[in-house]
Amino acid sequence: MAIDLTKLARILGMSGSAHDGEALNAVRMADRLIRDNKMTWEDLLAPSHQLEVATEACRQLIADLEELRAENARLRANGVGAIAPEWSNVGGGKTDHRVTAHWVIQLGDTGRVWLSDFERDFLDTALRWRGSLTPRQRPVFDRIVAKVAKQTGLQPP
Repeated sequence: MAIDLTKLARILGMSGSAHDGEALNAVRMADRLIRDNKMTWEDLLAPSHQLEVATEACRQLIADLEELRAENARLRANGVGAIAPEWSNVGGGKTDHRVTAHWVIQLGDTGRVWLSDFERDFLDTALRWRGSLTPRQRPVFDRIVAKVAKQTGLQPP
């Protein structure tokens, strides 16, 4: 059963009456309306809080998107090429090591993981490396990615 919010608003409007008996009666009527609808005051107010949480999550996602766009533009300017189109390759086929290096660097930059100076320098090199990683680079790269995946619980792209 859905509560009639217009009716509830009118009843609660009477709670501002200068006559205490009328104000108290309005609050009791509002409480009865909520209980008759098998709800609590918390049930009534929860959607507002949920909307605030969802709105804040959207704001954060928009900020993250803008940060990714700026990083993508910086990478293009440095000759690395656009990373975003390659992300659509997740789960299908072999992913370019540069995409994974970029992912790990972003996690480090946002404080999700700690990267040593060596790891950061190595990943910066991998990000610019054209072609496949060498047989000596691959195990180092895989070790860093495995460490980050274990720490975050996330799967690398």
